[in-house]
Amino acid sequence: NGPEEAEASSAAAAADGVEVIAAMGGDGTVHRVANGIAGTKAALAVIPAGTSNVFARLTGHPRRGAVAAEALAASQSVRVLSTAKITAVGPDGGIDRVSIFAAGVGYDADVIRESERRPLRKVGAGTVHYARSAMRVALGTYRRRLPDLEVTVDGTTQRAVTAIAQIHDHFTFLGRRALTLSPDGGPTAIVVRRATPLRLVRIVLAAARHHNPGVVSGVKVWHPFTKLDVVADEMVGLEADGEYFGEVTSMTLAIIPNSLRLLAPHSS
Repeated sequence: NGPEEAEASSAAAAADGVEVIAAMGGDGTVHRVANGIAGTKAALAVIPAGTSNVFARLTGHPRRGAVAAEALAASQSVRVLSTAKITAVGPDGGIDRVSIFAAGVGYDADVIRESERRPLRKVGAGTVHYARSAMRVALGTYRRRLPDLEVTVDGTTQRAVTAIAQIHDHFTFLGRRALTLSPDGGPTAIVVRRATPLRLVRIVLAAARHHNPGVVSGVKVWHPFTKLDVVADEMVGLEADGEYFGEVTSMTLAIIPNSLRLLAPHSS
């Protein structure tokens, strides 16, 4: 009946000793099920049925749900993946999440919030809809936004307007092309001092070409990293795995190795 129920049901099933728990849906559904079972002996099975299916794609699942289900039914292989533990403070209290492929505060969170204002436009045109949302946000408040976050990555602190974490090899997909924040994969943290439209375009081009976005002026990249802390001057948006979780005043993200078991699809 809702994302919270999917998470609670998954946690209950894992506690009862269920060995494999399937998430059929998009990245939001997968995120919720993973949050219910991360750190347990239960394995996550993914049947992609969403718009982007980023996690399913970066973990090698077939694009079609029926084909993925057949591949999972024939599988006996379990992979153990890293996740990121997110602890944040918002106006309504604490937010605790486990991110399975990406998370961030600032620009990318605001892009997701903008895209969710017109959710039906994602159907059949997810990439185009996301690109339009990204452009609207870039040309809006971020065009002249000054650094309003204090970001600390593994002990190094700087001022910025956005900070993003990539946990595995890719951050997301732009159509069929994978975008990566580091040619060496994850975990990677990227901090952007000012998100001007031109700088954002250069970051996307570098990510699409699997180059290091750190060559772009005003962009700092850490690979690997273990911990990212953010303190906002006022409030900043938070996203995890493509889901918007509201505004927060502070956030800590820590990489947790070997914390999620994944049933890998059988390759014929």
